[in-house]
Amino acid sequence: MKAADEPAYLTVGTDVSAKYRGAFCEAKIKTVKRLVKVKN
Repeated sequence: MKAADEPAYLTVGTDVSAKYRGAFCEAKIKTVKRLVKVKN
């Protein structure tokens, strides 16, 4: 896997949609906590 120059994250104000418990939910990003975990 190649490392990107910039970490992947969503910016504040981005509209998002996710499937949760069988239903699609829409939301808007309010805050971003940049936490990266790497497992070898």
